[in-house]
Amino acid sequence: MTNHIDVPAERRAIFSNDGRVFMDMDYMIAQFDEFVSMQEKGAKFTQNPADDAYVEGSRAIIDMLIHSKEVLVLDDAFES
Repeated sequence: MTNHIDVPAERRAIFSNDGRVFMDMDYMIAQFDEFVSMQEKGAKFTQNPADDAYVEGSRAIIDMLIHSKEVLVLDDAFES
């Protein structure tokens, strides 16, 4: 059985008893995007190719999350 998990806007993250975290996808993407934006600023300052590659890969992950957030599902770990 596969469940879609909707996290209410007033609770951006829910911690389950087994240590898993369920987070609103839009909120998670926004937080990751903000983090990567700070990394981009640092990469421009240091001009390190490794930093540029990290940012490029992170942007690809963000794009993937945005395009696939409608189809991402979590398997129910308590399935019997």
